[in-house]
Amino acid sequence: MGFAVTASAPSGKPSLMTPTEGFSFRRGATPKWRPHWENRIPGGAFFALRHSSSWGRVAGLKESESFLGKRLTLLLRNKMLMLMLGGAIGTYARYWLSRWFGGQPWAQSFPYGTLVINVTGSFILGVAAVFILERLPPEHQDLYLLIGTGFCGGYTTFSTFEWETLKLVRDGSWLYAFANVFGSVFAGFLGVLLGVIVAELIFILMLSAKR
Repeated sequence: MGFAVTASAPSGKPSLMTPTEGFSFRRGATPKWRPHWENRIPGGAFFALRHSSSWGRVAGLKESESFLGKRLTLLLRNKMLMLMLGGAIGTYARYWLSRWFGGQPWAQSFPYGTLVINVTGSFILGVAAVFILERLPPEHQDLYLLIGTGFCGGYTTFSTFEWETLKLVRDGSWLYAFANVFGSVFAGFLGVLLGVIVAELIFILMLSAKR
């Protein structure tokens, strides 16, 4: 069923429209004036024409985000970069803790900083080994380069431990030297053991929560 409605353009000037070109409306709806050239373009084509610029900007933004995400993923997959980043963070953490312990009056007679660093590093290494090497899928095991090899490699300091033990022996502090060796080795082993236990408990709780 057709409708024949004559009208002029909103500007009041004579229109070159055919009787049904100037209005586009459904039965029972208020007529809405549209320029006559819109009526000569199919609705979908006109919608695409009118919104092509905005949709183009959105599509371009999504493509840019996708590109950046892919580049970030490639960077994180770069083994050398992961080693460097983890090592830099671990080295700075060791430096900060060593300076803090070195500034404490009660830590002047014993290398508490090195002991704490080695024990906590052993704990972190135990957690990382269980989570990354034993629980995560093989495609995520490169994260161990970031945490286990990079961070813990830069954070813990076995050579400094040996040097400080030698200085205690040269100064005649045999008791402190023995305590340093025993503490670093035994407490470091306990740190790794505790990290493994904590990681296993977390996975058990996660599995029980899913059930």
